[in-house]
Amino acid sequence: MQTINDKRMKRTKLMFHQALLSLLQEKTFEEISISDLVRKAEVNRGTFYYHYEQKEDLLEEMVNTVINNMVIAFRKPFKPYQKMDINEISIIPLFEHFLENRVFYKTMLSNRVPVHLDERLLQTMEKNYFHNLEFFFPPHEKDVNKELFYSYKVHGLIGFILNWIKNDFQYPITYMAEQLVNIVTINSQTVYIKC
Repeated sequence: MQTINDKRMKRTKLMFHQALLSLLQEKTFEEISISDLVRKAEVNRGTFYYHYEQKEDLLEEMVNTVINNMVIAFRKPFKPYQKMDINEISIIPLFEHFLENRVFYKTMLSNRVPVHLDERLLQTMEKNYFHNLEFFFPPHEKDVNKELFYSYKVHGLIGFILNWIKNDFQYPITYMAEQLVNIVTINSQTVYIKC
């Protein structure tokens, strides 16, 4: 059971996260001072230093929190130790996560913040694919390098999502989920060169 102090600490940290994200709509990370943060969060300077040594610690905590929530959303539809058809896996919770955190992602992917979020998303998702999913390979495809296969899948997924973010979430979640399933299950072996 959470103590009152735990709840207060979580609430204070959330206030700092919101303050930082709000300030990043107006300034680059380098331009934001501790004074700006405590003023925006409406707390005193001592409270900031009780939780963080420097503003970089706050930024890192905020990014890690959202990435951890992304992993939770990604794993949500999985049934542990069960075989699932690719069409059964609902990717909707993952898209919901990105839409709910749209301000965070649009801000962190801008040039205002030095966090290289796209690389961190790739690394995190690659690790989760490798540790949580085991794709079935038919016998005639036994020469496929699994590490490269997972890398290809993850880069495709993250690229797909980054495109959605870049285009300001122009399509609804259900459309994005349907399109992703269509794309990953298509078996096109012929290509026409148009040049």
